[in-house]
Amino acid sequence: SDLDAKLMFMTSVSMAVAVVPEGLPAVVTIALALGAQRMLRRRALIRRLPAVETLGSVTVICSDKTGTLTENRMTVTAIDLAGHRLDVSEELGRRGPMTKITHADAALIKNDPSLALLLMGGALCNDASLEDPSPDTGVLRAMGDPTEGALVIAAAKFGLLKHRLDVSFPRVAEVPFDSDRKRMTTVHRVVDCAAWIGECSELSSDHHVVFTKGAVDGLLSVCSQVWEAGQSKPLDSGFKDRILRANEDLAQNGMRVLGVAFRIATNAEDRKSV
Repeated sequence: SDLDAKLMFMTSVSMAVAVVPEGLPAVVTIALALGAQRMLRRRALIRRLPAVETLGSVTVICSDKTGTLTENRMTVTAIDLAGHRLDVSEELGRRGPMTKITHADAALIKNDPSLALLLMGGALCNDASLEDPSPDTGVLRAMGDPTEGALVIAAAKFGLLKHRLDVSFPRVAEVPFDSDRKRMTTVHRVVDCAAWIGECSELSSDHHVVFTKGAVDGLLSVCSQVWEAGQSKPLDSGFKDRILRANEDLAQNGMRVLGVAFRIATNAEDRKSV
């Protein structure tokens, strides 16, 4: 039949191409280019030809609408502390526009020193910078890596502005993020103890504080204590299990999870050991 003849012809052409490998790249490129043209007619622009083959096998595309893809912008939505979890969107939503700093937001962290410490660590161990809010809308924007920008903006929403923190805790050393350590570390000199939210009897103006942020599992491997209710406690198996469960729970909800740790360094040897 005509169908059998057509099938035999296509098979013979395929075998001919296989016999002469030099012609295969050209045939594949032409096939992918034709596929790209067909997708372009459906308003799908392909940047790299090999992506045509992958997209051709896709049946469902799941995408968010939070600005991560469209605006390259991320937002801190949940903060998990040793004692409880805070829904940032819900908490700030009770106090008015999330893009503006209010006195109520600042009051919240004064009543919860652990929250303030976490926000400070995320903003100080950070290379992003905070732009001045828009005079019309009051929208907060950050320049730099989207993830780090989200941390800076989250701290600013609670009244902890990065440029003020940098004055009170100037950075004197850092260890950049790398794939082996899976964390970034910065060392800060304490200039203004009054900027430290909450009580910490071990901290004074002649000390340094070290902040680290990165993968939760990587931080757990180098930490021996956990900060809870304004004091350090041994990082026992119970705390580790709770932290790992929280990490897994947040990750399963599609969130990118970062851990923050700190250490008070009282001498040069402590600072060298970070």
